[in-house]
Amino acid sequence: MTPPTAKDGQNYKACADGNCEVLIRGSAVITVYGVKFTFKVAEGSFDERGGGGFLHVSGLGGPAPMSGFTGAEPRLEVTFHEGDTAVVAITTVGTPTPTRLRTPIAGATPRSTTPTPTKLPIYQPADGTNYEACRDGQCEVLLHRSARITIGKLAFDFTVANGAVHMLSCKQDNPLDCYDFHLDGAGGAGWGDEPGGVMYDAALKAYDGEDAVLSITTE
Repeated sequence: MTPPTAKDGQNYKACADGNCEVLIRGSAVITVYGVKFTFKVAEGSFDERGGGGFLHVSGLGGPAPMSGFTGAEPRLEVTFHEGDTAVVAITTVGTPTPTRLRTPIAGATPRSTTPTPTKLPIYQPADGTNYEACRDGQCEVLLHRSARITIGKLAFDFTVANGAVHMLSCKQDNPLDCYDFHLDGAGGAGWGDEPGGVMYDAALKAYDGEDAVLSITTE
């Protein structure tokens, strides 16, 4: 199916003021009022990340608020979705103020320095791509581009790019209440799945472009 004509085409800079209609093929990075959002479009799914939140749409959907702002809030609507192509309308009434700082869930703390990662051809993970091995908080797995892995009681979305891993888990009832970590080999991350519960550690052990080896341990 031929997508309808989007008013701003693929000129994503038109979204800077919070009002645009753009065409996205596969993926795009769009800045709205100074907050950067990453969009990924695939068959049956439309994902938006940014401002400390995550939005998933199956097919058409919206308008839905875009997180990361106080006061006025941009809203996103998927008006066309076919395969890896979507047309997105972003509208804003008023002037949003970007939220620069979020309060993380209690127990989310940075970890001490970890060894510099090793190139993947030298280092192979013990559990391969068996992500189920991570449910008990003890695993060593291979990530390629992206993965969704349940660790203890929380499900994390992982994204691998440029030798680093981004891991994100947000509460369904509050997309601003998140664990949001960036692992690049200089350090790890630690969190608890509930107050007084089990504490987990994550570390990047090896990397190679869009591939990475992730180690999960419990304290």
